[in-house]
Amino acid sequence: MNESFKNVDAVKTKDIINFWLGNEQYCDIIKSLRTDFKPVFVYHFTSILFYMANMYKDNGLAAPRTVVFSGNGSKYIDSFISTESEILEKIINTVFGKVFGGIHNINLKLPEERKESTCYGGLYREPSAPKVKDVVYQGDNTRNYQKVSDITSNFDLLKVALLAKYKELNALYKSIIDLLKQEKVIDNAANTKKYINAAASDMGTPLTTYYKTQVKEKFSEEVVYNDSVFFIPIINRVFEMTKL
Repeated sequence: MNESFKNVDAVKTKDIINFWLGNEQYCDIIKSLRTDFKPVFVYHFTSILFYMANMYKDNGLAAPRTVVFSGNGSKYIDSFISTESEILEKIINTVFGKVFGGIHNINLKLPEERKESTCYGGLYREPSAPKVKDVVYQGDNTRNYQKVSDITSNFDLLKVALLAKYKELNALYKSIIDLLKQEKVIDNAANTKKYINAAASDMGTPLTTYYKTQVKEKFSEEVVYNDSVFFIPIINRVFEMTKL
């Protein structure tokens, strides 16, 4: 059936996923996602938290007191990683502790209505709160990366900085996997080494390759790049992990 869906131009990957999730009572898709694919979800979650923590730190901001995940896409966090807020908060505090140093007590908010909370979060702000500048963070703050030309002309320097960040991320990912095994969220007998090894494999090649095809050859040099180069090889790595 998956193959049939793929041959229909109007059907996207999300439609296939939503079909199976909508018919989970007739198959073991939810069980499979919660067990076989949990390390993949953990890698994705850890990557986002690591990026957030570094963005805060490199822009001179203190670690947040609360982290709110909104939008329906965030439901994978409490659906497929852990339903326990205490476990998720341990992951968050481990990541921010590693990046900022020290002990943190960051609270987690996972609203029931994820889409509505995105709207409220985007619109609501205390008038007296200090203004926070808009930032597009490429994973390194030593240079001003705005246009595609800024990134391309300094790509070798950015690559060195990102490879160092990915090394930190991979060590952190292993720590999170170990934590989840200790908390019995992941079975101690589960073969997580293959995911840890996959995370630690070459990031330089996909970074260079996909930057060229997805950014440099796609956009003119004067275009302001509002995505983050940091995630280019991360997305590829998540895809590769799903095939393990």
